[in-house]
Amino acid sequence: MKLLILMKLHPVVNVSRIALCQEQVKGQKKIPSPPVEIKRKKEYKVEKILNRKDVRGKPKHLVRWKRYMAEEDTWEGLENLGNMMDLVKEFEKEIREEEIRKVQIRKEKEKEKILNPEAEVFRRSELLKKYIAKILFG
Repeated sequence: MKLLILMKLHPVVNVSRIALCQEQVKGQKKIPSPPVEIKRKKEYKVEKILNRKDVRGKPKHLVRWKRYMAEEDTWEGLENLGNMMDLVKEFEKEIREEEIRKVQIRKEKEKEKILNPEAEVFRRSELLKKYIAKILFG
């Protein structure tokens, strides 16, 4: 055992040895709720909209269903989310705000580079020195 501690080995596992867990982790399993009837149709409650993509020009949203686990998330079109348009609009608004924030951050970084070009060069050279020192001295 002392030999292993002195060698400073890293725990490495071959990818072929990794397998999906067959059982649920204790406390993770959720009990699915029954569908709600609206206008004589069975409908499930939406917990959250997670993502958006366009498939053949039509928007699809990744939906997390209430009281279901992440494995049951599905991509749904707007026609299937008719009663949840307020959640869709809220998600679209969040996406737009996030994109605006990213653009503002990018512009601020560009301004900083223009105003102080030496700072960026200093940071790069500093990283290079640390990297070389790490390779040489471990």
